[in-house]
Amino acid sequence: MATTDKKSKTTKAAAKKTAAPKKAAPAKGKATKSAAATKAKATKTVATKAATKKAVAPKKAAPAKGKATKSAAATKAKATKTVATKAPAKKAAAPKKAAPAKGKATKSAAATKAKATKTVATKTVATKAVAKKTATVKTKDSATGSTKAASIKTAAMSGSSREKLGGLSKSQWQRLSLVAASVLFLVLPWIVSDFRSYQFSLTFIYAIVLLGLNILTGFNGQFSLGHGAFYALGAYTTAIMVDQWEIPYGWTIPVAGLICLFAGFLFGIPALRIEGHYLALATLALAQAIPSLLKYHAFEDYTGGVQGIVMDKPEAPWGLPLNADQWLYYLCLFVLVIGFIASWNILNSRTGRAMKAIRDNHTAAVAMGVNTSLYKTWTFGLSALYTGIAGALSAIVVQFVAPDSFGVFLSITFLVGSVVGGMSTISGAIYGGLFIQFIPNVADVISKSAPWAIYGVIMIVFMFVMPMGIAGFLRILWGKIWAKYNQTEAAGQE
Repeated sequence: MATTDKKSKTTKAAAKKTAAPKKAAPAKGKATKSAAATKAKATKTVATKAATKKAVAPKKAAPAKGKATKSAAATKAKATKTVATKAPAKKAAAPKKAAPAKGKATKSAAATKAKATKTVATKTVATKAVAKKTATVKTKDSATGSTKAASIKTAAMSGSSREKLGGLSKSQWQRLSLVAASVLFLVLPWIVSDFRSYQFSLTFIYAIVLLGLNILTGFNGQFSLGHGAFYALGAYTTAIMVDQWEIPYGWTIPVAGLICLFAGFLFGIPALRIEGHYLALATLALAQAIPSLLKYHAFEDYTGGVQGIVMDKPEAPWGLPLNADQWLYYLCLFVLVIGFIASWNILNSRTGRAMKAIRDNHTAAVAMGVNTSLYKTWTFGLSALYTGIAGALSAIVVQFVAPDSFGVFLSITFLVGSVVGGMSTISGAIYGGLFIQFIPNVADVISKSAPWAIYGVIMIVFMFVMPMGIAGFLRILWGKIWAKYNQTEAAGQE
């Protein structure tokens, strides 16, 4: 029992000891916790302050650094922009100065366009006004019937009334003059002497030559001073065939023409390489060479040398009541009329238009597809054909051929007759033939001592008064008379 009490007391004492420390322990733990918490709080506070100080300093510095960076970047960008701006500014300086010029040009173009538009508008207004007037006239005319028929009829009546002179229209006057000339030439051998008939026969022969020369020079633009050579070739062809071969003279005329056609065509081939005054000089050389060739001893058996060939004058065939001069007059007139008709048809055909195109503009003719080489050589041959026929008729009419009759002066005379008569005309051939045949005789009558001086003066007067030839002068004169009469008649009607 005592042991048990002792153990119980010991246990209680231990329990007390244990309880006392246990009670103090919590206090100590609390104090420790409190101190630790206080210390931790203080540490946290210090750390927070330190962190705050650190954070505040970077935060304050960071904006400064950012601003500085931005400021530096802005400064750099501004400097770069300034440099970049200055460089294009120098380049853009010239365009900026030129810009007003462009603007002025634009304004000028706009003004020009506006002016053109205004002009077109004015023309349109004028056209509308004319159309309105025409419509009014048509409306008035349509009161009597159909508008179209009435207007055409009125225009025809007014035109015919204004285009009449002495009651005849222009075409009627032309036909009347042609008929009058035909009648005059038909009755001329019966009212003049045989010598005058002979002279008019030569006039027709020269007109045939000038007709061919006008086709070559006036309508094709090729100058020739050598047609005397083709004239001599045609004359000698007929003389040789009639005198030595006893062929009827009527057959020799076309043969002479064909031979000269072939010769002219051959001469035209090398002449393609030259033109203008060079061609004139080449043909002049041909005219100069022919008389010498006719005198050459190797051809004397045919040409008769210097003496030439004498022929008999042919009589009128089929028992016609005509003497030799009258018959030859009508023969030459007939051939001339055939030549006029043929040349008129040729010049108004496709071939004639091609010839005129070559004369007016060689390059344009080539561009349009005209075979200029063919047409030029063919024209040369055609001109030589006319001249050869005239030469054959000359040998028959004159009844004599000799080399000295076909010198260079004859070729120059042909060219003078063509210019005086009118080169680019068909009718000019007749006037040129009259000039060649009769003006030297007139000059000889005026002055026996200096007939060629008078001839030169007359020719100069013709050139001053009639620069387009006699045919051109008559055409202009007729136009002025016609216009004057129409103005007088129109004033009288008003």
